[in-house]
Amino acid sequence: MRTGKLMAALMIGMVLTSVNSHPAQAKNSAARAAVYEKSRSDEIQKTETQEKETGKIELQKIELQKIELQKIELQKIELQKIGPQEMGLQEIGPQKEETQKNGKAAEEEIRDASGPGKEIIQEQSQMQEQLPPQAAAQETEKVDKGAEVVAFATQFVGNPYKYGGTSLTGGADCSGFVMSVFKQFGIELPRTSREQGRAGTEVGGLENAVPGDIISYKGHIGIYIGQNQLVHASNEREGIKISPATYKRILSIRRVI
Repeated sequence: MRTGKLMAALMIGMVLTSVNSHPAQAKNSAARAAVYEKSRSDEIQKTETQEKETGKIELQKIELQKIELQKIELQKIELQKIGPQEMGLQEIGPQKEETQKNGKAAEEEIRDASGPGKEIIQEQSQMQEQLPPQAAAQETEKVDKGAEVVAFATQFVGNPYKYGGTSLTGGADCSGFVMSVFKQFGIELPRTSREQGRAGTEVGGLENAVPGDIISYKGHIGIYIGQNQLVHASNEREGIKISPATYKRILSIRRVI
């Protein structure tokens, strides 16, 4: 009799143990599944972020390569400087041969150029031919300085935007970026985008813009880098970037060089 009662008690205990253990197992399984799903979701998000960043970097590389091409093409203008004959002087001997040699080299480089770069060289050459020697020399100097400004400004692409900031590496807003870039070349500009949009002289439209001009928009400003492109401190999400110059309505284009 006592043995039967003991067996019954053992069976009841086993049943209770089984009932109590099942919820714990289910709970543990659910927890493991949640951890796995969270880990999987984080991994997918991380992969997507990396792909977006990679795509962004590749796009920036392409834009920078375009700028490098433009710099090379602008440098070719140096080979087309006005010779002594155009200034009313007579060339003789080796000087004449050297001038002819340089002129021929310039023509060959123009023929070898292609795409937008060729158009830039030809356009600048035509402009120089229409100017008197001193004005042509000044125009060439401005073009060179503009190319230097563009090369300097575009190295900060990818750096952060910071409202009220003026640091090219630690963070700058649109006008702080423009002001800090030109300051490196001894050109002092006002602090706000509104004031900068009135600095220098108006060029009269995007068709007259050259690299190094500043483009003013409503509440925003940036630096024209050529080929209808703009480098600017966009916003906190995108930072310093390159955009089409016509991405929003242009108010004015100013030449400060």
